[in-house]
Amino acid sequence: MRRNRIDLDLLIILDAIYTEGGITRASKRINLTQPAISHALGRLRELFGDPLFVREGRAVTPTPLTRNLIGPLRQALRGLETVLNDAERFDPAVASNRFAIAVRDVLEASLLPGFMERVARTAPGIEINTVYVNRRDLEAELGAGTVDVAFDLLLPFTGAIHRRRVALDQVVVVVWT
Repeated sequence: MRRNRIDLDLLIILDAIYTEGGITRASKRINLTQPAISHALGRLRELFGDPLFVREGRAVTPTPLTRNLIGPLRQALRGLETVLNDAERFDPAVASNRFAIAVRDVLEASLLPGFMERVARTAPGIEINTVYVNRRDLEAELGAGTVDVAFDLLLPFTGAIHRRRVALDQVVVVVWT
């Protein structure tokens, strides 16, 4: 395989295997079959002349070459994503999209009314559907695209989830004794 004819998807697959620690989880993350991921890994191994990952039980461990490649690769993929996103600027005033938002029931009453009013004012063609997602499944649902946005606590997630603090509240408990 010649390096000047590399398939960009192969690099995305390499990142997914590294991030997920295995072919099965990588296939779920990027919505490809396990054989497709295995085939892509074979092509990557041929390209780099290195096994890239070695099996240790049910997981795979990156080789030294893979560990050296992953930082610059991720930086390049982020740069490419930025370029592509800039080319497809989102204009809320004319957009007609549907978004699924996961919201904890305790936040619904306080957060959603103002949010929905602002969306209706600035993006009249946008439809918002709120859904319940178990916290343990939140990262997987976001990764699969089942949920577009989630309003929840700052839970520990992998670097694949982009998050931003939108509120800082104090919790007050009142008890009658």
